[in-house]
Amino acid sequence: MVKIVGLLLVIPFLLLACNNGLLTNSDTVSGSISDRAVATVDISYEAGDTGATTTEIKPYLHLDNNGTTALDLTQVEIRYYFTDDGLTPSSVISFFTPGTQYLANPTFTGSGSTEYMSLTFASGVPTLAAGGSDTIKVYIKPSSGSFTQTNDYSFNAADTSFTLNPNIVVLYAGAVVYGTPPTGGSTPTPSPTPTATPSATPTPTKTPSPTPSKTPSPAPTATPVPIDFSIWELQEPSGSGTSPTITYPLTGYSTAYFYVAADGSQAFMDTATGITTSGSSHPRTEMREMTSGSPAAWASTGINTETVSGKVTLQGDGSSGTSTIGQVFNSTLDIPLCELQYTQAANSSGGNFQVLYEEAKGAGNNTYFSSVCAVGSTYSYELALSAGVLTVSINGTVVYTHTPSSGIQADQFYFKCGDYDQTSVAGSVTTTPYTIVEASAIKVVHQ
Repeated sequence: MVKIVGLLLVIPFLLLACNNGLLTNSDTVSGSISDRAVATVDISYEAGDTGATTTEIKPYLHLDNNGTTALDLTQVEIRYYFTDDGLTPSSVISFFTPGTQYLANPTFTGSGSTEYMSLTFASGVPTLAAGGSDTIKVYIKPSSGSFTQTNDYSFNAADTSFTLNPNIVVLYAGAVVYGTPPTGGSTPTPSPTPTATPSATPTPTKTPSPTPSKTPSPAPTATPVPIDFSIWELQEPSGSGTSPTITYPLTGYSTAYFYVAADGSQAFMDTATGITTSGSSHPRTEMREMTSGSPAAWASTGINTETVSGKVTLQGDGSSGTSTIGQVFNSTLDIPLCELQYTQAANSSGGNFQVLYEEAKGAGNNTYFSSVCAVGSTYSYELALSAGVLTVSINGTVVYTHTPSSGIQADQFYFKCGDYDQTSVAGSVTTTPYTIVEASAIKVVHQ
């Protein structure tokens, strides 16, 4: 994950030296970033795969804004340099904190040792508030065979945790504001836009902008969020007996339990009592993954990820409440393999998230995380069962890794997402809100 920190809108005032603020191939990168001209911009990088050769280059990026004004991400470009080894690269966007729909499809420029993957941001991406941070995960895959990473300019196998990496380049409005391109690589010249923006007056005017207070809101829009409802089936707490309401497809569908919230997020409302299936004690408003109209069932090999940005706006049973917000479900055994759960009260590790993992029904165990998220605050998570390994990431940080037994790895799986309150019970149908979970972005990837 690569950490990109503090690109300010007031770029002209940050570019103080180094050839008018631009680093060229002749500039020497040394010392701490605070010693350099662009003190508010830095990148931390983690090598998601440290192997000398790999079928997936995994630069994990973290973008932090250490400045005093919000950052317009549509002006930002990130360049990760690698050697293509004569292969044709392609990319998979796995994670971005506000939602992967706000990342433009990566492009590849150059060849040989100076080729780079360019990451830019789509129109409508939320600004990055002063003091805020975003995380990005992108996989680079070859057309066939494997890449050699040891000859990649931006790769560093020693970076197994976030570390500053001046070999990753960041541009703002076309001008380099962090890092040094490789020798022979293209070095953009300063964009006339930042040069023509030396008006210091707007800068202090923007400082008290309400943008920092908007940090919890991933997408300040009143229109429905871009979620591919064609791959989801919904179960609601309405219905009768042990037959809850099941709906597919969901495009344009809306009820008291499933609706677009005021900020444009998709709301999942669960009730204190409602209809459950015969195999469950709790009603739910939850989606399960589908494939071409049939229940999804995929193998644990390859890349399988569910990435969600959202928040819990109401938690049933208050400080004692727990809600499952995402699942990797074992279709073969008809039990959850992994439930990511949110608790309003802090757990034993001081956070609000936990994982319930089970390979046999009733034989689960909980793992508690220190990630803090108050009711109403935004979070992002990724559930991944890839190459036979289960990982859980919260706000861009991997908090849980487990390799299921070989027998479980041979099973079939699907994802679930929504609001599955663990304190609600079977009973009369009601539309009184008990727990509300909102999702501003949901993306499933299978490769």
